[in-house]
Amino acid sequence: MKKITNSLIILLLMILTSCISTQSQLEKSYISLSRNVLPSVVEIISVGINSESNDKWKDFFHDQEDFKKEDLNTGVGSGVISHKDGNKYFIITNRHVVGDLEKVSVLLYNNDLLDGDVIGYDDRFDLAVVVIESELNLKVAKLSKSGSLQVGQFVAALGSPMSYVQSVSMGIISNLGRFGGPKENLSNYIQTDAAINHGNSGGPLVNMRGEVIGINTWISSPTSGNIGLGFAMPIENIYPSFISIVETGKVRIGWLGVSTYGIPDTQQYKGYKGAFVNQVVIDSPAYNIGIKPGDLIIKVNDYEIRNSEDMFLRISLLKPDDIAKISIIRYSDNLEFSVYLGESNSNVLETSKNVFPGFVLVEKDSRLNILQILPKSAGLIAGFKKGDIIKKVNGFSVTFIDQFYSNIKKGSNLVTIERESKDLEIELNY
Repeated sequence: MKKITNSLIILLLMILTSCISTQSQLEKSYISLSRNVLPSVVEIISVGINSESNDKWKDFFHDQEDFKKEDLNTGVGSGVISHKDGNKYFIITNRHVVGDLEKVSVLLYNNDLLDGDVIGYDDRFDLAVVVIESELNLKVAKLSKSGSLQVGQFVAALGSPMSYVQSVSMGIISNLGRFGGPKENLSNYIQTDAAINHGNSGGPLVNMRGEVIGINTWISSPTSGNIGLGFAMPIENIYPSFISIVETGKVRIGWLGVSTYGIPDTQQYKGYKGAFVNQVVIDSPAYNIGIKPGDLIIKVNDYEIRNSEDMFLRISLLKPDDIAKISIIRYSDNLEFSVYLGESNSNVLETSKNVFPGFVLVEKDSRLNILQILPKSAGLIAGFKKGDIIKKVNGFSVTFIDQFYSNIKKGSNLVTIERESKDLEIELNY
């Protein structure tokens, strides 16, 4: 019995020693990354006149005790030095930190305060780039663009929460590929429980090697304070835009020329994942290569596409004239297209003039209904209206979405609809 007791004591001591050793190693790793990364982390101080409300970003950086919100925009956020060219240093931060300002103040790790110029941004990723000039040999952070992240991986968030400069908080990657967040933002966010608070926006999220894997962007909280739900945009998503801004001062965005939405909740598409093409822009790269409304995009350059957000993200990371390999399912057939991308046009109304068919369909009560008409589109010009029931396409009866698209052809199409209990024929040109 004494032998067993002694053995158990020895085993417990070994386990305890192992735990202490593991804890010590983790502690050393955090100390090391803090020493290596903090010199590249800066505080961004922005002051300027508001041109419009920034309510959608209110959770992060406003400090307006002495000024009316409508009069003055004062913000404190974070940034990370990510590129060097001579004595110029380029800083990644969030667009919502700098707002519409052209100049900001940048506080370095050694408390030097420098003037910074905002040289470009990409609203899709809430990205802004600030440049400073310094004769000092400033630390440039290492960026990890591999995308090989795992849930449970240890991370650290760095920045200036509540203006407490050079702060570090520890945590893990809680999940990956989170969509949502502020309106008009496009990114499959890294979710982390590392503490992110007011002022952390624009600061780096780093792995245990001290490499920047993301930029802290927003939090989900009923109190506007940290509750362990922080989100960072992955470096691999913003890096192409960052380098483009550094080199040219602007971002050129690849464009396929399709509009997609969720897969129709019908038997024909049950069990599928992907981005359902419901509109194609006439004379776009997609149109010219043969992609049609009704196609289901399942891969872009071998990346599996789970939904519409996935598809637009993958295309948006490519540049004009890049070749995109598009894999689709068309009525049970698997097809592949290689397409040279065009350049994105921000004028949505101008683009919608050439959108085909120009309306959104929904199956309801064994009928095919027009749910929405796009402004200035081919469908609107042809005379279709919201609520119309589509009965035939080129003489073929249609009651399902896939039947409508499969019977549409390039050129002139004769569509029979029911409107107010009367049948009408409308010509739709594609």
